[in-house]
Amino acid sequence: SVSGFIFDINDGLIVDLSLMPVFTHSLTGKLGGLSGEVGSKRGAIYEKQVDDLLRNELPEFKQWNCRHRLTFVNGDIREWDVTRILGTTLFVIECKSAIFPPSDDKGEPEVLWERHENIVDAKLQQIDSLCNRLANEPVGVNYEIPGDVRWICAIACAPFAEFIKKKSSYYFLTPEIPRLCTPMELVGFLKSYEPECHIGKPYFYAVKR
Repeated sequence: SVSGFIFDINDGLIVDLSLMPVFTHSLTGKLGGLSGEVGSKRGAIYEKQVDDLLRNELPEFKQWNCRHRLTFVNGDIREWDVTRILGTTLFVIECKSAIFPPSDDKGEPEVLWERHENIVDAKLQQIDSLCNRLANEPVGVNYEIPGDVRWICAIACAPFAEFIKKKSSYYFLTPEIPRLCTPMELVGFLKSYEPECHIGKPYFYAVKR
């Protein structure tokens, strides 16, 4: 065997394609665990992919004309990944370029709960914190929420569907679409979006003027 899935025979090589998913899973798992500059670049690539998808699928949604690094009046700095505005709603989307290593892809309860805490809960808390602050501080040092925006909708987006532990309005945008959704679920939610259906929900923030 030359490698795990390539076998050397007398007059050539045989490639066992059935083992390719294992190989690619292993490779992406290693990439997914990278941090620092490489991890940041991987995150930036995923953010651009989500942004490009929304631009192509939903051209009527406009990006918030604002710097990614927001400076609040007290000097605090926060960043947003992807934004869109439609009518009176600003959508702030936190992107998580999560991966599914083979060890997480077996449906084991303890692994699912750990992913839920480290990915789902962590990202929702992060985006909620930002959107709540923007709703309460619509004008900062280098940003201003547009005057016709009345609502801020906090969403997270990941490449894979994640296990959600509870069917509640905190975790779900609709009965079918979770707040930590895949890119195509995000597109589906935005295509059918009606603000009246989300007023009073925990992810829907009223802008205070």
